[in-house]
Amino acid sequence: FPVTIGQTMRKTPTEHQRKALEFAIANNGRILLADCPGLGKSLSAIMYLEHQKAWPCLVVCPTSVKTHWKREFEEFTGLEAVVINGTNLCEGQVTEQLVVINYDILHAQLPWLLEQNFATIILDEAHVLANRENKWTKAAMQLAKFTPKVLGLTGTPIANRPADFWPILHVIRPELFPDFSSYAWKYCAPKYEEIYRDWE
Repeated sequence: FPVTIGQTMRKTPTEHQRKALEFAIANNGRILLADCPGLGKSLSAIMYLEHQKAWPCLVVCPTSVKTHWKREFEEFTGLEAVVINGTNLCEGQVTEQLVVINYDILHAQLPWLLEQNFATIILDEAHVLANRENKWTKAAMQLAKFTPKVLGLTGTPIANRPADFWPILHVIRPELFPDFSSYAWKYCAPKYEEIYRDWE
């Protein structure tokens, strides 16, 4: 179905970006956007935020692209974004539409982040959630439980094994992938003893 973009958008989207927006709308903002690198996944996500007025939004990304997100957001919408740095616990309520934080400090800032009542989380380079034992993966799972919209962005959704894909899917659509053992039996061809020794 055709969609229009808010007046604050300063760039004309491509056809594939419009289709990504339509897909996100049709799935209530719970999607994995796995376009190839360089195709403008960040702009597709910003388009969704603007179209659905899904504010405030938290962007979680690698440290190396935090300034990229701030720049993209301000360039395409003209709005300010705040970047969180360091592990000193933040306090108070944020007033900006967009907050950007890196995966490395996500767990440390989790109590404060849970207080912000974000409408949307964007997980950039979502494949870094592949290890379900990592602190940032567990923190992302916690945040996603209390956030209506979760958009995962990655050009490499499965880097190694199918087992590495479950944490990403669980964060985005927990009702479809509620637990790892059932996913593993269906998609990972495990041995019985491996499930109960290593995966529970």
